[in-house]
Amino acid sequence: MTIENKIVKVLSKNNIIAKEESSLYIFGLKYLFGFLTNIATTIIVGIIMGMIWECILFSVAYIPLRQYAGGYHAQNSRICYILSTMLVIMSLIVIQYANLNLAIAHLASMLSCLIIFIKAPVESKSKPLNSKERKTFHKIACIIVVVETFASNILFLTMHKTAAQCILVAVLAAALSLLSFNYKQTR
Repeated sequence: MTIENKIVKVLSKNNIIAKEESSLYIFGLKYLFGFLTNIATTIIVGIIMGMIWECILFSVAYIPLRQYAGGYHAQNSRICYILSTMLVIMSLIVIQYANLNLAIAHLASMLSCLIIFIKAPVESKSKPLNSKERKTFHKIACIIVVVETFASNILFLTMHKTAAQCILVAVLAAALSLLSFNYKQTR
């Protein structure tokens, strides 16, 4: 019996939740524990790599953009966890070792914006979108990418290169996720 099942069983037994709603609470607890595990892993990776603030800034830029733009979704939570952890590690390596100049940063951000403007949102089997949601998600993803790209460019111009690269790499990662999703769909 999983921890989620045990918690829900105790809550149900003590009449805190209705027994008919047990599966909903189990689902919610699984999602919550998965989210907390991903956040803790991301912070631990940042600490191990000596890049905690870069890791947090990358995550703050990446998560909302990915949430609204969509993209590749793994078939199960374990693969998702492994790929997400690898994405954070690879992104921090790029942030640490890439020596981007302003021209390359502008080109990368323009290409990423273009991909997100054209492709977003990409829905998944687990998160289908109706027409209204697609329009709303597209608009929000476009606003987020414009704000993040603007912030990244301002940071580059004001010589906060590492902070700029954190945001730029987040935008690039989101754009690549949209492309990898489409590649998988066409195979």
